[in-house]
Amino acid sequence: MAEINPRATVISINLEKIEDVSVREALRALLRSVEGVSISIAKTANYNLARAVESPTIPDVQEGESVIWRKTGVGIGLPKAYLVTKMGGEVFTFPSDQLAGTIPVTPPVPTPPPPPPDTPGVIPPDFLDSFETSLTEGGKYGIHSGNSGDLDNPNRVTAYTPGRHGTMGVRLTTRAGDRNHGSGTWERCDLVLSVGETGGTPNQEAWWAFSVLFPTNFQMPQGGNGNHQCVCWQFHDSGGGPSGLSPMIDISVRNHGFVERGGTPGNHVRLHTVVRDILGRHHGIDPFGSAVLQRNVWYDFVHFVRWSETPTGVYRLWGRIGDESMYRFLFDHQGATLYTGSNAYLKPSNYHSNTGIESSVVYDRITRGPTSGSVALVPLEAVP
Repeated sequence: MAEINPRATVISINLEKIEDVSVREALRALLRSVEGVSISIAKTANYNLARAVESPTIPDVQEGESVIWRKTGVGIGLPKAYLVTKMGGEVFTFPSDQLAGTIPVTPPVPTPPPPPPDTPGVIPPDFLDSFETSLTEGGKYGIHSGNSGDLDNPNRVTAYTPGRHGTMGVRLTTRAGDRNHGSGTWERCDLVLSVGETGGTPNQEAWWAFSVLFPTNFQMPQGGNGNHQCVCWQFHDSGGGPSGLSPMIDISVRNHGFVERGGTPGNHVRLHTVVRDILGRHHGIDPFGSAVLQRNVWYDFVHFVRWSETPTGVYRLWGRIGDESMYRFLFDHQGATLYTGSNAYLKPSNYHSNTGIESSVVYDRITRGPTSGSVALVPLEAVP
């Protein structure tokens, strides 16, 4: 059997043009015996030939071998290319007018392989904001910062390295007296995402994820009640509902564990998550129990939210600390997630009771998508 050169010339032979039936069938049998050759239903073979020869006379070929012979010195109008093959000790030549298509002068350049496809089954997120090129993602996020004489100062929003995703995250810093946008005696530096970008309207649902870090200069809330805290993630009402209510959903750092409708102050600063209803009642927990908040460690959260003013609403929360291999299932709320007549917008926040000194919170990898796999870094613990 002839060896096939991987850079060999490729031609197509139209066997129907060969009138001699015995020759046609003999050639068909030869082509079937050669590796890399296939014959289509239309009786056309794509044939990889070992070599091409230019000469004024028929080249020597071995039994079972086929070559392209480019005949030199021929007259005008006569064939200049032939397929030459040897079968049963006899040499056959087939002129170019019996070949489908043209014979390339040089071997074709292999087509580069296509890029690998995306991971099967993974639906991409709607967006993933990692603040690599802009601390507001090109103005997508507004800024609530500074004080009355220095309102919304962008200098309070700076880069933090290394990030959780990519090279950097975004650092939100408050300074003494940074009271703005209705914060009262509290100090604030927040990013603000619109209702439209948040998708926080009735009957919409989505998966969210974000990463937060409390750096060395983060000031732990002082005091022993819920009025001494730092709110660090808010799904806030848009103002269409009742006035004077706190965010419908938030994650905060508090100096005591949560007990609904009051409780005894604790001795540890902990993370806390809460969903509030139209009557101002709290439905929440300390998601990591009595674990003391750690500075300079990434906390990763995944949420599922179904927005509703009715009991059909859902809010579920998963989280992990550092590089844990799985998000723990932390919180399950079945009930309203919107105040009546209101929508929701996102505020990654550094909003806290007055400290009088500089304090920072860092965010990275804020993302929303249609499935948990669209947004999560690692698998999620199953809902009990």
